[in-house]
Amino acid sequence: MGPFNIKTDFERELYSYKLLGNTQDIYVNHIETAMRTGTHHLILYDFADNATLPEQDVLRDIRDENGNAIGSTFQSIADHIFMFGTQFRNTDYKFPEGVAQKIPAGKGLDLNSHYVNYGTQDITGEVYVNLHTVDKSQVQYEAQNLFLNRGSINLPANKETTLTSDYSFNDTRSIFMLTAHAHKQMTEFEIFIKGGARDGELIYYTADWEHPEIKQFDPPLELSPGEGLRGVATYNNTTNKTLNFGLLSTDEMMIIFGAYYKK
Repeated sequence: MGPFNIKTDFERELYSYKLLGNTQDIYVNHIETAMRTGTHHLILYDFADNATLPEQDVLRDIRDENGNAIGSTFQSIADHIFMFGTQFRNTDYKFPEGVAQKIPAGKGLDLNSHYVNYGTQDITGEVYVNLHTVDKSQVQYEAQNLFLNRGSINLPANKETTLTSDYSFNDTRSIFMLTAHAHKQMTEFEIFIKGGARDGELIYYTADWEHPEIKQFDPPLELSPGEGLRGVATYNNTTNKTLNFGLLSTDEMMIIFGAYYKK
């Protein structure tokens, strides 16, 4: 994806839909990514069935050069399904043995790149993604993904605030990966087990908003129906204005990403 320019004192977030050229279903068990300096995140998205797909290989910005939202881009991402994300410039992620993500024949992925440039010179963004596959005969469990997003965020000016979000599941899940996503006012992000015999157990922690750990669980974290996850994030809003949920790094977010399979 790219290369593309990011002007000074600007955040550029954009998408590009890439067809994979697979005439049969494929099973991804290994993802490699590489990005130039200045990246905030990279996310790979699938689309829901019957979604209207964007034109392939076109860069779709979410904002114009004046910072105004581009409505057509937001319409094009309405049916996204999260697949994988990273905030590291280089990532080499491998699924557990016998687990893979199915991508149906003829499908593509929407690459979402967010670059931040508050320096004095323009920078160049560029993204590479390699998907490694295995034969279906080697796949015991198909990976599914978690996208647990808190859309209501209110952080008063010049104040520390802690937010808690609870999520319960109605099925049995074997969670093998968790990571967190927030922006620059976040000082701590914790994830706990909610419910069951291990209720309240801390299973994930980061104090690094720019590079939160992609934590893998071996053996996987087993959750029964009715159990779930609790996210607890602390923010220190050092600005003179109230901060809310938003897409810029100067706004805030509180998201739990993850991956699991069902036995």
